Amino acid sequence: MKVFLARPIDYWWNENWHTPMHYKFLLWHAQIGRLLVEAGHSVYFPDQAFKGAWDEVNQEVNDFAIKTRDVFIFTTPPGVPAYGTRSETELAVDCGLEVYHVPPGHAEYISHLLVPLDDPYSDVYRKSYTKEK
Repeated sequence: MKVFLARPIDYWWNENWHTPMHYKFLLWHAQIGRLLVEAGHSVYFPDQAFKGAWDEVNQEVNDFAIKTRDVFIFTTPPGVPAYGTRSETELAVDCGLEVYHVPPGHAEYISHLLVPLDDPYSDVYRKSYTKEK
């Protein structure tokens, strides 16, 4: 499946930057992304799509990415405002994507997506990198 993995960004760009809550959240978000990739999904990370200063024109790229995905997951912690994530979530709903809120500590909300997908290349890998006896 094609997944868009959203998170609040602007909330952290102030006195919340480099706080214990910020670090804990970043680890959680990264873990969800890693688990989705390991399960075989194609994951778009909008927070990693651009480097440098943000320009609102860049949002068009993220909006296009949403329209090409099957699933939209956002990892916003309780009590954290996420205005950009909210508008992206609304677009995902309008586009008919499956939408999941997976706040820290609740990977069970997407446990069905974390089961490894069948790997069509597993036999190729085994034959290429292992010696059969």
